[in-house]
Amino acid sequence: MHIASKTKKQHFISQAELGLNALNSEADKKDRKIYSFSIKDREAHSVLLDKKSGYKISDKLFYKKDLFSFHVLDKKYRLNFETLFGEYESAVSSHTTSLLEKIEKSNPDIGLEIQNLFICKFLNFFRNPYAIKMALHVSSSMRGKIIPTDGELQKVLRVVLDGNNPKQKDLCAQLGVSEKDYRDWLAVIFHILSLKDRGENFLETLAKALFENSYTLVHVHRYTSERCLVSDKGYIDPVSQEGCTAFDFNLTSWAFIQYKFIHFESYLANFSADTIARYKKEHSFVKPSYSLNNLDALDIYNKTVVYQSHKNVFCAAPSIYGVNVQAPE
Repeated sequence: MHIASKTKKQHFISQAELGLNALNSEADKKDRKIYSFSIKDREAHSVLLDKKSGYKISDKLFYKKDLFSFHVLDKKYRLNFETLFGEYESAVSSHTTSLLEKIEKSNPDIGLEIQNLFICKFLNFFRNPYAIKMALHVSSSMRGKIIPTDGELQKVLRVVLDGNNPKQKDLCAQLGVSEKDYRDWLAVIFHILSLKDRGENFLETLAKALFENSYTLVHVHRYTSERCLVSDKGYIDPVSQEGCTAFDFNLTSWAFIQYKFIHFESYLANFSADTIARYKKEHSFVKPSYSLNNLDALDIYNKTVVYQSHKNVFCAAPSIYGVNVQAPE
């Protein structure tokens, strides 16, 4: 498990994902920029453009220093999850590009991209510092109950829970969480990225279980002129419906993807076991769909991003479809 790193400036949404929304995508990676907006009124879907010239992507969506460092060794090295995150971050661009290229060519063989993209994006749900309490709630069944059988991983877990991060007290004050919740959150990230089952870690197993145990609907929206927002939470939850789990994720400045998992047992609660088994067999596949320039869907998506984000949204353009943008003073 590779956990030693020199990285102090730790992004909670990867620069790779933001790079797919750059206002100057042709520039070198280090020079790519994005527009940032502060949420002024959620109910009215009103935001303030923070800076007319935009910001370097490297300067956004990180939290001071050592957000994910559970033990600082010295001035140079610390133990954190940067290398583990990097394995998924490096795959985001290739999965996104492959998916959109196949859709453009009407290639129906997109199941692998859809599943792998979800795994990469699903990580944002657990690693986002604005959703610590939600991550702890969702993972409450595992906390304190799952102990690695591997001796080396047991040692790492002890450091995750009890290591030294000089920034911890200040971080917790800024995030509005207790130091125990902060450490428990780091332990959740450790568990989902380290524990192996059939060659998969818990993040991958959990994500794949959603596909296997649900009637899964996936819809990709693409646009040729209007732009799609990025949330500082990395995802939005577009529905509130019993028996259904849904996520919307930004793909690029021109596209977003919707996942809707309709859980078989909840959806078919009043049916017999035989009926449920037959329905599972008949619907054990992903049903992807696609639309181009559906502005009604973009209006809902952008407004929901503004409503559900913590304090900032991001875009490749200074104007946002469906959202009231105020110019900076």
